[in-house]
Amino acid sequence: MTHYTKYKCKKCDSTFVNYDQFFYLDPKTNEINIENRVLMAIEESESSPLVGNIIETYCGNCNKKVIIYEINPFESRYGACSSIKTLKDSLNRQYEFIREKYEKAVELNKIIENRMEIEVYDFILENEKYFRELLEELIDSNGKFENLKSKFNKIIPYLEYFIGTYINSITIISIIYGSYFYTLNDERFKRDICPNCQNEISYITEDEICPICGGELKIEDKIYID
Repeated sequence: MTHYTKYKCKKCDSTFVNYDQFFYLDPKTNEINIENRVLMAIEESESSPLVGNIIETYCGNCNKKVIIYEINPFESRYGACSSIKTLKDSLNRQYEFIREKYEKAVELNKIIENRMEIEVYDFILENEKYFRELLEELIDSNGKFENLKSKFNKIIPYLEYFIGTYINSITIISIIYGSYFYTLNDERFKRDICPNCQNEISYITEDEICPICGGELKIEDKIYID
């Protein structure tokens, strides 16, 4: 069982949530998976060569969420340098794939709006690596256009959310007990310093101050999940 912890600032009433998440490199796909710390996910990560924690905070100066991928070298089989490079490459590749998929989805949306059913099916087949879920829908529903359209309608909002989160966030890589932060552009900064503005950042715990106003944080709620 894991839990979400909701914090609230006593001074400015800002709220923050610690989701208690971790990441691991899927040895089959060589891609990074982000999971809640539940038993099934932990068991799946045991065969991974690269494991670590997800830490989220906020830079009040940049007005952006800060997402820290903190590598745990005691649970990983790679050395520090290899871990950083592998994680950086995977995260960059993941974002590039999402960006490409969004561009293809915009094209596909125009074809669907014109109800050009044959062209829709051809486009999905030609771009199978981006639309495997739609290809499965084609097979499962025997090519029913309305079912396909209904499933597709959920794709663009998800992609827009993912891209928006990436643009409005600062992504950092770190090593547990290490002295530096590493960006996805191979820059190195002193730990606990925002790479964008070089201001010190605080974390979302009772021992830290509000990252927006410097007020005291208190736990407002805990939500437990299986």
